[in-house]
Amino acid sequence: SEKERERERERERKEAEEKAAEQDSPEELARKQQQRELEERLVEEEVARRYEAEVQRIFQQRLASESFQNLLKERLGSERARLEEAMLREVEERKREILEEAARKKAEQEAQENERLEKEKEEAERLREEKAKQLEEQAKADQERLRELERKQAEQRQAQKAKAEEEARQAAEKARLLNTNGQRKAVGFSLKPSLL
Repeated sequence: SEKERERERERERKEAEEKAAEQDSPEELARKQQQRELEERLVEEEVARRYEAEVQRIFQQRLASESFQNLLKERLGSERARLEEAMLREVEERKREILEEAARKKAEQEAQENERLEKEKEEAERLREEKAKQLEEQAKADQERLRELERKQAEQRQAQKAKAEEEARQAAEKARLLNTNGQRKAVGFSLKPSLL
């Protein structure tokens, strides 16, 4: 076959080169070695260039094909749907966080308001108790002053009564003495009741 003949020619070429190399000097051998390496490198570069060109050609054909365009549209649609779903989830999550934060702040405000009202209630109760205590103490003091005043008034009335009785007794005694001597008749009189 063609491949076998090609391999045979390559083998014969290498054998010829080897026979020629046996007759070449070391400098010539080194030059030929460098030449072979250069040729091999150039061949490798050409193969790589052609391979890259072929890959690029196939890729461009693939890009231009209807099946690839349909696949691309499908992938883009799926990615768009995925991104939209992710965005909606993020929006819902953010909305939930905002609502939770608002509820937390409202609860804190209500707690603070309840605490303030409770303190105001306690303060009002304390003031009421203090006022009631003051009024009670004032009432006790007023009652004590009233009792003291009544006691003094009673003592004053008793003293006035005793004084009036003493004066009446003395007057009666004096009148009796005068009447006994026959100088004058006894004069009767009575005391008016005290206004106190």
